Amino acid sequence: MSEATTIQPHVKANRAAETPAKTRLRRWGLIGVGVAIVLLALALHTIHLAQTPGWDGDEGYNLDIAWNLLHGRLRMFALTSAFVQHPPLFYLVLAGAIRIFGYSMLTLRGLAAFYSLLTTALLLLLGRRMVGPGPAIWAALAFTIAPLALANTRWGYTYSQLMLLAL
Repeated sequence: MSEATTIQPHVKANRAAETPAKTRLRRWGLIGVGVAIVLLALALHTIHLAQTPGWDGDEGYNLDIAWNLLHGRLRMFALTSAFVQHPPLFYLVLAGAIRIFGYSMLTLRGLAAFYSLLTTALLLLLGRRMVGPGPAIWAALAFTIAPLALANTRWGYTYSQLMLLAL
């Protein structure tokens, strides 16, 4: 018998012996930790969002494609094209965000930050159901503070939406 199957009945027995008050306290504690991680993600993914990191050429490209879509043109800069290197969902959502919040770097990066917050929350929710609360918390925390993930969700790239949809 594997170690995982021998540990699991022990954990279930301990939880079955818990009082309803302890179960509620444990659940609220996990919810509190989850909320704290999402708030940390909010802070790390949105502070000085319009200024940091510096401008990247792909961000201008993404803004321009969405701007043209908003105005009924499938176009990259001055080129009329039926081909864009990424699936169109990000650009369509960005076009809606531009209509609401205006054409700016903050709108583009704000959308990427929004997707990263949803990814953090989904890591917590799906992770808890799939592998338990402990690994879910660690996965969400790692995603929130990992430099590569943080950089890719602070720039206005399509990858922030891809991370969410991959989950």
